[in-house]
Amino acid sequence: MASINTNISSVESSINSVNTSITSVESTLPKIYLHSNGVTLVARSSAVVGQSYTYNGTSYLVVDDSTIEANKTANIVTTRVTNMGDLFAGETNFNGDIGHWDTSNVTNMFDMFFAASSFNKNLNNWNTSKVTNMGRTFNRCTAFNGNISSWDTSNVTSLFAIFYAASSFNQDISGWDVSNVTSMSGVFNGSSSFNINISQWDTSKATSMSAMFASTAFNQDIGNWDVSSVTDMRFMFRNATAFNQDLSGWCVQSNFGSAPSGFNDGTANNTWVNNANSQPDWDGADGSAANCN
Repeated sequence: MASINTNISSVESSINSVNTSITSVESTLPKIYLHSNGVTLVARSSAVVGQSYTYNGTSYLVVDDSTIEANKTANIVTTRVTNMGDLFAGETNFNGDIGHWDTSNVTNMFDMFFAASSFNKNLNNWNTSKVTNMGRTFNRCTAFNGNISSWDTSNVTSLFAIFYAASSFNQDISGWDVSNVTSMSGVFNGSSSFNINISQWDTSKATSMSAMFASTAFNQDIGNWDVSSVTDMRFMFRNATAFNQDLSGWCVQSNFGSAPSGFNDGTANNTWVNNANSQPDWDGADGSAANCN
């Protein structure tokens, strides 16, 4: 037994020695460093919030949720930030280069660029894997047409009005994982340039799509979308005069007995709205309730 205890003590001593060595090595490493993507600046765990560190000849301040607002236009490292909601809301002249920000711990981007009408920078290297709320992120961000195709949206539950009136936006977001999104109301409402094929989006958890494509140039095939959980489609295609796709296969009978208010208002001269065979069958009178099986 004494031999076993001695061996255990020896192992524990070795582990402590290794941990000490790791700590010693970390203490000699730079407090901030460039991510392997060649763009993002990251703060190590040993970096102190409120302290400035130099990278490539430039001084950067490490910030967190409580200090980012006062320093958002300075050279900062944002690894400790979890909330970027409202950060540039209403700042109509802002167009700063923030592509190097570390967003790997951010969970909230609601209203981040709301009405930041001049903003149009590359954010494609942002790590958004922890974000759950992207509601109104680029709402009324009229100049924005940045590439955000690589954003990880797998944990996002709300895309509410994310591109509302983002009139320049027309980037390929077909690869976004929206499988956990419940709120899609107003996603492209007034996003008058948007016309990207998003037919492969997994919309099975979506419950709201009101005004989703209102006043857009959108005309892509979304006839295979799973809308069986959607309960709100009011004004979904209002003034979407370009839209002309077959939605007769949609499963809507379980939640609707008639067409939602304003579903295709303002499209009276459109061949689509006048083609009953392309419209969802709201009451399943023709037997299309089988779409829900």
